[in-house]
Amino acid sequence: MIASSPGTALRSRAGRALGQQQRRVPHVRRAAAPERSGPSGLAVDGHSPTSPRGWDAMRSALLEAGCAVLSPQEVIFALERGALLVDVRPEDDYDKGHVPGAVNVPFYRPITGWSPFKIARRLGYAAFGVLAGTEVNPDFAAQVAALHGAAERGGDAARRIVLYCSQGGVLESTEAYRRGWQTRCLVAAYDLCREGLGADLAILRGGYTEWVAGGRDIEVMELVDDDGAGADRRPRRQTMGGCFSSSPEAPAGPAAAAPAPAPAPAAAGAMKPFVGANCYYLLTRAADPGCRPLVLDTLDAAAKLGFTVLRIWAFNDGPGWMSLQPAPGQLEEQVLAGLDWLLVEGSKRGLRFQLTLTNYWAEFGGMPQYVKWAQGLPEDAKPGGDAFFSDAAAQALYANFVAALVGRTNTLTGVPYRDDPAIHSWDLANECRCEGDAGAGRVAAWVHAAAAHVKSLDATHPVTVGLEGFFGPSSPGLLPANPYNVTHGVDFVREFSSPHIDFASIHMYADQWCPGSDDDTCRWSVEWVRAHMRACAEALGGKPLVLQEFGKKPAGAGRTALFQQMSALLTESVAGGGVLVAAMVWMFAAEAYPDYDGYTVYASGAPDAQAAGQGAQPVVQDAASAAALAAMAAAVAGTPAPS
Repeated sequence: MIASSPGTALRSRAGRALGQQQRRVPHVRRAAAPERSGPSGLAVDGHSPTSPRGWDAMRSALLEAGCAVLSPQEVIFALERGALLVDVRPEDDYDKGHVPGAVNVPFYRPITGWSPFKIARRLGYAAFGVLAGTEVNPDFAAQVAALHGAAERGGDAARRIVLYCSQGGVLESTEAYRRGWQTRCLVAAYDLCREGLGADLAILRGGYTEWVAGGRDIEVMELVDDDGAGADRRPRRQTMGGCFSSSPEAPAGPAAAAPAPAPAPAAAGAMKPFVGANCYYLLTRAADPGCRPLVLDTLDAAAKLGFTVLRIWAFNDGPGWMSLQPAPGQLEEQVLAGLDWLLVEGSKRGLRFQLTLTNYWAEFGGMPQYVKWAQGLPEDAKPGGDAFFSDAAAQALYANFVAALVGRTNTLTGVPYRDDPAIHSWDLANECRCEGDAGAGRVAAWVHAAAAHVKSLDATHPVTVGLEGFFGPSSPGLLPANPYNVTHGVDFVREFSSPHIDFASIHMYADQWCPGSDDDTCRWSVEWVRAHMRACAEALGGKPLVLQEFGKKPAGAGRTALFQQMSALLTESVAGGGVLVAAMVWMFAAEAYPDYDGYTVYASGAPDAQAAGQGAQPVVQDAASAAALAAMAAAVAGTPAPS
């Protein structure tokens, strides 16, 4: 609830550099021509390019044409031999950061014209709250051909064309992606292939996100006015040693290397089922010796109820009480020592911890704080978390923090965090959104890169990201399961398709998203979880699913009924070897901790008198909900419920 480069002659933007002159290379295979008609602006044999049949046709054509997938190092070598590197992302994304030597030819452009098809496409975007939709750039192949021909005339012998977008994509059938993985650059590659530019075509593996994840330099575009005759756009090299690496000065250690090879997706049966709780506040209380009795009471009560995993905020950014990171890269040892102590005390009680690394929301700093630091904004500024996903410097600050935390060694046990069994998993961020990103690509790209970064630091612990679970463009058949017609720039299937993510996580708050009677919220909640179970089973290869946050307010019979419904879903799935393997209530606290948001569950049913006076919520005696959670934990563990 409420994160000297080759190809310098080719850097200038395609549209203003070389006009429209074309040169076609010999055909390798004439693919089925994409008809430039219909509301999408592109079709393949009468099918949408994002449909299974359309993608299968494109993938077959690209494989037959020999489209290569190059590593970042291979792309560097190709550039040195005169290859043409084309960034197919939107212009704004290119300006904010791109691979050195790349030219920008966007594959999609804002919708132009008012034909019936164009109107239908505009209305389709408007239904999701997006006023500026996109369509395929009809001049894409011609612009690339012009650049390709000019490069050869200039002596660069640019026989190879390399494309990249945010993520790269997969052509070959793998265990994780049996039908490959479609991305924007692969659709663009198909367009070039059918236009006769496929003789020596390649894409960048992992796209821009993998390039940055390896700590490699980038270029950004800036306006420069040297002679007062008007500003000119020029690339400026930016060292990214701090982005997805351990030091802002120079890459060092495993984080500086390319991301670890993608593992096979975890099967649901490989992850031990559990019932747990969110206790976000434990880090700051553990850091304050005066608050540690409250922490111990929380751990004792959680263990008694049968919880085995607690999710906590492992971050606290910016100025404030018990801040873990009061300034970028400055980590407070007192707070880290509190985390060391918390891990030890949890282990004594059979508890493990899911450590969340940042927050989309401004509480405890999170992504808005990284944006403030990166952009030099005053502390009273209020940027949204959305800005984080287009700010490479903010992402670099996050990556540095992650490298420091994951690379820590517990001062009480001498066990490195990467080997510590008290850590259950790493959670990249809480409730990422990117409002206005209709294609839902920015969060997915960041999740993939951030997960790869964590995996390069810790190959032992599972990695997830704490998303709410809204379905997006990659799974149109599941969009009706969303509580309303806005995706918030996220796409459940796309984000959890990353092979570096070990299990999927969703949140569930029916009383906020689709309020109604207690019976209505229960019914919707069950369908919400079942829709994600289907997605994990059918679209994600059986990847495990964790109901990472669920809750209801106010306390009382409606909450108890919801908990019982979730218990029935989870126990049925676990008994049958299904994908739903765990549930974590939002949230659990000792009686001395106030109920600030109305969702807090107490073992005794209510906060104590002092905490009740500090909280902003009415006190409702609700021991039945705690008992329902205890019964759930016992059923999943196969043990008798506590009396």
